[in-house]
Amino acid sequence: MSCDPSAALATASTGGLRSHALERSDAVIRYWTGGVTDAPTVVLLHGATLDHRSWQPQIEALRDDFRIVATDLRGHGASTGVVSFEAAVEDILSILEREVTSTIVLVGLSLGGNVAQEVVRRRPI
Repeated sequence: MSCDPSAALATASTGGLRSHALERSDAVIRYWTGGVTDAPTVVLLHGATLDHRSWQPQIEALRDDFRIVATDLRGHGASTGVVSFEAAVEDILSILEREVTSTIVLVGLSLGGNVAQEVVRRRPI
């Protein structure tokens, strides 16, 4: 039996959030969900060269009161593919369609903040 150490690390580093994969034609985008099912959703978008693990303190602070979606943008962390701003925006829009059924708060750092702004410009929340 083989064990993927990066998957084990990702699970441990997200406070028990559930791992998901968004299959794209040119990449697999990894993201994690958890927290309160019927609560407003907080979507965490990391900065360049980082991944979902950079949000660990916020995940721990928010998961008892909110639904959490933490992503690895394409080309970062456990996600594959080439880094592309346009593709990252489309990836996040697809994740939102799949995962968000309540009020949403987008939280972004650096690159993630730019992605969040473009998501809202294209599809006001």
